[in-house]
Amino acid sequence: MRVSWSKRLYRLGTGAYQLGIRSATPFSSKARAWTEGRQATASAPESFQPGEAVVWFHCASVGEFEQGRPLIELLKSRYQQIQIVLTFFSPSGYMARKNFALADLVLYLPADNEQNARRFMEMVRPSMAIFVKYEFWGSYLEALQQRKIPAVLLSAIFRPGQPFFQWWGSYHRFMLTCFSEILVQDDASALLLHNIGILSVVCPDLRFDRVLQIASQSPEVGLIKEMSAHRIIIAGSTWPEDEQYLAEAYNRSWKTKGFKLIIAPHEPTEQHIQRLMKRFKGDAVRFSEATLPLCPKVLIIDSVGMLSSIYRYGYACYIGGGFGAGIHNTLEAAVYGKPLAFGPRIQKFREARILTELKVATVITRAEELMRWTDSLTADENNYRVISEKSSGFVAEHKGGAEKALKLISKYLPAEP
Repeated sequence: MRVSWSKRLYRLGTGAYQLGIRSATPFSSKARAWTEGRQATASAPESFQPGEAVVWFHCASVGEFEQGRPLIELLKSRYQQIQIVLTFFSPSGYMARKNFALADLVLYLPADNEQNARRFMEMVRPSMAIFVKYEFWGSYLEALQQRKIPAVLLSAIFRPGQPFFQWWGSYHRFMLTCFSEILVQDDASALLLHNIGILSVVCPDLRFDRVLQIASQSPEVGLIKEMSAHRIIIAGSTWPEDEQYLAEAYNRSWKTKGFKLIIAPHEPTEQHIQRLMKRFKGDAVRFSEATLPLCPKVLIIDSVGMLSSIYRYGYACYIGGGFGAGIHNTLEAAVYGKPLAFGPRIQKFREARILTELKVATVITRAEELMRWTDSLTADENNYRVISEKSSGFVAEHKGGAEKALKLISKYLPAEP
């Protein structure tokens, strides 16, 4: 299929998506934030005046931002004259990082069309663009290519089922040619690209650098530190199906065996917190209402931003999302040397597959498997130590992605002072 027809399909798809979001605005707070945020991005604030070296980072949401953050920090520390423009696709990403101190400008990315792309280039005047992991927006990539602005795809990972490798995906393959550099996480991704004539470089995922940085800077959380005198299962970024199995395992086994349980739901809305409290039959306490010397049996984290710091206190960690679209960040717990468990949907998550192969992580599909998992850990202390060493070792072995990425893109940057 010629690029022009594939491009029409792409335009139809993105147009339908944008129309769907606008139609949902009266009924969805997320859709409303998506629409209103983009309306506010029509112009940059007067305080932002683009200079000679503007590096534009685009991220889908918070996870991708955290992935790119080590490179942003390296750039700002070594190139004082660089300005950072940061854009997000999702409202959750923008709201969480709109005040990021190292960014000179934080915006929603305007909807993908030629007019918006042209206006954005005129407003921001980037000298380089860095797209993190999964973001491919045709109008913006074409605008960069037409203006001969270097574009980098950072920490990318590819799978055979993606449009780039389908007969109808010629426009998606064209988008790949708009990048000056493509940095992929693994050899499998590099081979897929090679087979369609696209060159890439394998570079460690920058999330390894980020979780190591977070672990070295994690603040103490007094209440949870006191709880860690007991064996704690910490369940992070959970969804209702995760919580159903966690509650069954707790009520049928963990409670009588002296385990404490901490749950940090992915969406700590009041309604969600209330449902969680009811699951645990009076044993649960909200973090915002817990004080020392109280040592609750079940602690519900009802705020955001704590999870990556509290994994350190866990005896073992359960990572949520594996019964839905896919599991959340496993590295935040692995960096502390924790045995892991999660639901079965891990096909798209390279580190989860590797941790499972290393027998650091266990895939569970029902509550009985959760109970067997913790029983196996307590039954053999030597095996527990081996798992812990493999877990933290896996993270340590993959550090250095930010330095390598900076070296690879330095030819597009101004000379260091």
